[in-house]
Amino acid sequence: MRSRPTSLLLALIMIGIGFVPLPAQDRAIIERMQERLPVVDALLQQGLVGENNRGLLASRGELNDEQQDVVEAENEDRVTVYRLVAERTGQSVEEVAKQRALQIRQRAARGIWLQAVDGRWYQKE
Repeated sequence: MRSRPTSLLLALIMIGIGFVPLPAQDRAIIERMQERLPVVDALLQQGLVGENNRGLLASRGELNDEQQDVVEAENEDRVTVYRLVAERTGQSVEEVAKQRALQIRQRAARGIWLQAVDGRWYQKE
């Protein structure tokens, strides 16, 4: 079963690119993100990272080197996805990222740290 964040990201990508076949490079990004998802979900559940208002993960606690590498890789791939969607929709990368951040906030699980538009951090209730 695919987790909610991955399903949403895949939906965002498919909407943004108009259901055209994904080039191998783009498919590789999705595969990497799916492989990382269990670790990302665990970091979110533990409160070590949160979802910021730009659609990226942000450290909320001390991360070891491996965890930091996962966060950096995830954010790098998210920015690439946002760029791909922006190129295909004519939006700015920033606008795509803000829209994704809103989706994340709306659908996040209880207890996940989220950053509001105004920069304030809170845990989803």
